[in-house]
Amino acid sequence: MDAILWHDPEISEGLLSRSMKRYRSNMTVPPPDERFLTNVDGYLHGGFVRGIEAAAIHWYQFKSARDFLFYARHALRFGTARFQVCDGEQGEVEVEAYGKRIVLPRVGARGGVGHSEWERVFALAWLLREPRYAQVLCDMGVQVLKPRRGVTSEPFLMHMADALAGFHSARPGWRDVLSRAQDLSRPENLEFAHPEEMQATFVPILSALAALDDRDPDRFNHHLHDATIGHKRRVTEFYPSHGRGYDSLIAWLPLGLACRAFDLGLPVTVRSEYLPDWIVRHEFPQDNP
Repeated sequence: MDAILWHDPEISEGLLSRSMKRYRSNMTVPPPDERFLTNVDGYLHGGFVRGIEAAAIHWYQFKSARDFLFYARHALRFGTARFQVCDGEQGEVEVEAYGKRIVLPRVGARGGVGHSEWERVFALAWLLREPRYAQVLCDMGVQVLKPRRGVTSEPFLMHMADALAGFHSARPGWRDVLSRAQDLSRPENLEFAHPEEMQATFVPILSALAALDDRDPDRFNHHLHDATIGHKRRVTEFYPSHGRGYDSLIAWLPLGLACRAFDLGLPVTVRSEYLPDWIVRHEFPQDNP
């Protein structure tokens, strides 16, 4: 199979200059004060978004594996902490980021936390080989996922997240959840989304997960290839505005699946700029932070 190349993100010189000025030095997130504590959810979401954007910037522009890992790890910490503070309204959550240890109160999911961010946080845990963070999401359960007011979400996406969590934690009966997700993702069962988009982007993820569980490398690579193509179509065809962001240059969930497959001993034969090979093969720099 031919390598799946990056799309042109059409990033202007002005945007690149502003972004690099922001991220060239050690990016910092200010410690929370009273203003931040009125919007803990937003504070953590902002740290997560800045982290994955910075990781993608440093890989896309400089091929800096060390900087990618540095920022991706902080995105993982902020993203995981966001789900923790949204899970209930009692107690506190501690997050370590950029040399600071921050303690934040649990506030509940006031604004909604969707499946897209959950998938990226989960994928970060797999690709960074930080399984304890994935387990935090597994232990919370997918009931923490609540779409923002006015935003519709296909029911099968909740089942897909639950299936990923079940696979990670080897939960009995998780394949039944996966089967339910596959059934609900059929075009005739969709409630809101365009069938072509779902078939291109999410259905290959479900099929790749099943093949991974079956330890079938041929099926897995076939569906991983389709999932990576689906990511490219998502950011160029279905939602072209998403393709102008740096984080679109990484296919986060397909990359997480590829890393998990490699770690379980399956050969990963799909080649793509969206799936950096050094991440898949866990060839991290020796001095990585």
